[in-house]
Amino acid sequence: MNPDLLVLIIAALVAASGDAKAASQPPPPPSPPIEVVADPRSIDSGSQLNEVQLQQQSVLARDGDAAAAFRLSRHYEAVGDEPEKRYWSVISAARGHRGAQYSLGFWKLDEASCVSAVESYAFLSESTRGEGEGPSREVLNSAKARVAALCNGSPG
Repeated sequence: MNPDLLVLIIAALVAASGDAKAASQPPPPPSPPIEVVADPRSIDSGSQLNEVQLQQQSVLARDGDAAAAFRLSRHYEAVGDEPEKRYWSVISAARGHRGAQYSLGFWKLDEASCVSAVESYAFLSESTRGEGEGPSREVLNSAKARVAALCNGSPG
């Protein structure tokens, strides 16, 4: 179909419907948010917490909250405190946080010992349980092969 003819047909349809003016105007702006946070800060992966958030997450993590422990690990990563990052990553992974299990699986995969290879495979395998996506079959097979190679052929 001729593009000029198509434009004419569309213009005629819009004019015939009486909405020619409405079609040329942008939509109204969205309404303001319902909740406004005075000091918004993300507690997402890799972000630094403020003192209040740090205290809140610490209390929750010590009380067994795996997500809070994971948030603490991300905070300590952001501020460059490797021992605290690892501590809270292990705690959150042990409590079942899939993101922490996935991360630890890859960290351990890079270490060259039988124990680390077994831990890597265990964390990566555990992170596949539940909803959502975990590591690919290829990654799990690679971790399993690393266990066999580093543990004298014993798959664990």
